[in-house]
Amino acid sequence: MASLRHTRSRQTSLATSVTTQKTSKLDLSVQSVYKISVLRRSARNAAAKSNSAIREHTQNVRPRTGGIHLQNTSRRTKVYTGTRKPSQGLRDLLRTRPDSSSSESPSEHTASSSSSSGDETVPIQCDDFPCCAAATTTVCDVPAQLTQCPRLYRNHAAASGVTHPAPIRTCTPCRRHGADNNCQAIDTVGTVHAQTGVRAQLCTTCIRDEVALYWARVRTNTQPAGTARVRRWPRRGITGTGTVQNLCICRSTCVRDARDACHSCRTRMFRRHFIRPYRANEDALMHYNTSTLKGDNRRLGRGPARLKQSVVNARQAKGVKQSCPCGNEAEAVAAAGTEWATVCQACMGVWIDPARLPAGLGEADMTRRSRRWHKTKVRAVARGEDHTVNIERGWMETDEHVEVGR
Repeated sequence: MASLRHTRSRQTSLATSVTTQKTSKLDLSVQSVYKISVLRRSARNAAAKSNSAIREHTQNVRPRTGGIHLQNTSRRTKVYTGTRKPSQGLRDLLRTRPDSSSSESPSEHTASSSSSSGDETVPIQCDDFPCCAAATTTVCDVPAQLTQCPRLYRNHAAASGVTHPAPIRTCTPCRRHGADNNCQAIDTVGTVHAQTGVRAQLCTTCIRDEVALYWARVRTNTQPAGTARVRRWPRRGITGTGTVQNLCICRSTCVRDARDACHSCRTRMFRRHFIRPYRANEDALMHYNTSTLKGDNRRLGRGPARLKQSVVNARQAKGVKQSCPCGNEAEAVAAAGTEWATVCQACMGVWIDPARLPAGLGEADMTRRSRRWHKTKVRAVARGEDHTVNIERGWMETDEHVEVGR
């Protein structure tokens, strides 16, 4: 009996053990299935998020048909289709240039769009934008605005590092930027100090002569041939009075003639035809004595004689900056906005505003004044209302403005 009970107890224990093992295996199976399902669900969610991000990125960077796709390695890419006015942020993006830290050179930096959409590669080839971009407000890499420099001067480096005679291309905003700065310098009126303005005062005799020539031009009311380069030829106005005269040619010779040139060529032309003659003439008129300015020393084979600095200081204390180009002492410097007759020290073009003329210089006064236009004293060059320059610079070996009949 004891043996039989022992056998049954052993069988019961074995059955319980088998049942426990089966239950444990079942629990492990359930847990494994649960973990697998959780992992699969997480993988599906991650894949969905990834696909959504890819679709969003593709929509943001895919170029549209007819748009301009700008690629900038240092900034996020955006697309402007041109169908409606861009926002301020997009306009700022269009105005941006490549950062200086970029490894690309200005000539290599390009904006391209997908070839599958039919858009062509837009080259960014403006060699002036490294020096002009900060002052311009328009993207300077529009192909229609690009012009190749005519190479006015050779063997010098442009702002981008490109050296002539290699081709250099510039854009309209950069060329406009340089022209505006130069035109502002051409229109400045000087004070009693040196290099404060290109336009200076004349002496009393030259003022009367130039005003008489002005009214003669107004009565003729026709601009002579060969004077197209002057800034403004006087004519009879609608009210019967004359218009403002400005016979300066610096805008034509120093700005307009270099309108398609690169920044370096524009700068060299402006310095050669404006800065250098202006400063040389101003220095002579401020520091040479009367005999030198009238040409007496030159005709006698003598060099220029300079005034003492005390004489220059005493003249400036009276409000007189320098001598007139004819050699006489010029009028005192007028207050800003009140001058009526000035001369450009670079090209000798005379500016006259008839509305500011003092009493005694009106048209009736100059008409009654019968005079014959004598030739110049040093070179015996003809003078008259058809000539744009009638004041001779006697201290110079050659005076091209008077001798060519300007």
